[in-house]
Amino acid sequence: VWRSNMSSLLYQITEKVLWIAGVKKIFAGEGDELYRKIEKMSKKRSFKIPSSISKHYDFETIKIEDNPCFVIGKKGIKPQKAVLYLFGGGYVLPPDAGDLKLAEKISEETDAQVWLPMYPLAPKHKLIDSVKMTAGVYKKMLEKFVPEKISFVGFSSGASLACTICVYIKEKGIKIPMPRRMILFSPGMQIPPSEIQMENMKKLSDKDPMIEPSFLKNIAPLLAEKKDEYLLSPVLYDWTGFPDIIIYYGTHEVMSAFLPSVKKASEKAGINLIVHEGEGMMHCWPMLGFTKEGRKSREKLFKEIMSM
Repeated sequence: VWRSNMSSLLYQITEKVLWIAGVKKIFAGEGDELYRKIEKMSKKRSFKIPSSISKHYDFETIKIEDNPCFVIGKKGIKPQKAVLYLFGGGYVLPPDAGDLKLAEKISEETDAQVWLPMYPLAPKHKLIDSVKMTAGVYKKMLEKFVPEKISFVGFSSGASLACTICVYIKEKGIKIPMPRRMILFSPGMQIPPSEIQMENMKKLSDKDPMIEPSFLKNIAPLLAEKKDEYLLSPVLYDWTGFPDIIIYYGTHEVMSAFLPSVKKASEKAGINLIVHEGEGMMHCWPMLGFTKEGRKSREKLFKEIMSM
């Protein structure tokens, strides 16, 4: 376990801004109320690939399951490794400009080719649709790269999705190898959470400016029908045969309530697990690349990718 005790002034200001902005309220509510909030937020959050990207990167768009996947690489090199980049947003919100910038930065710093799928989102689609699309992307990656040179990198729900892809491959008996490793930032590993997990989340809620604990319970009906509910809680699945896992949680985020279960699942399956705990950090703090804390965590991410 690696711990980091850090809290710069810029980080503290960012955290206060998030509290004032009421980000948590977006994920509060249930049923029709939650549905309406999701629709409103989705319209506000836009994602656009700039036309100039091909000037700076080797770039192409491919279609998997009728959804686009953007492939980004450093110009002038033949990549020997690849990253499947899975954005966060609670399975309901699209990526933003920060995701594209980080994907570009990964390709610059590690020489890896980064695959950024625009996987389908709830409530229009179910989680099984997201899983099938991203598993299809991974299959395509395996046509170009050996599995030992592929990392799954996911944030929040994207981190959960990374693990769920492995669950799906194993459950369906799909004859493809697992990637070298998964690097997971603040994943929600069980939907709905157990009573103990929910109790611990509520204890942390006053410290977390991002995630409302009830969202982890109320989103379940929008994501999966009965037959696919196993996809909602990857931590309850048998991880035997899964890749190594590097996981990041902030001690001030409600998602850290899943960490004991992650450790248990890894130990039971004999998985090599490395835990990075950001002391006093919020949900997905490495996305805050403009802060000292974000930069340091990104440097660790780049080294982890390069070590393949």
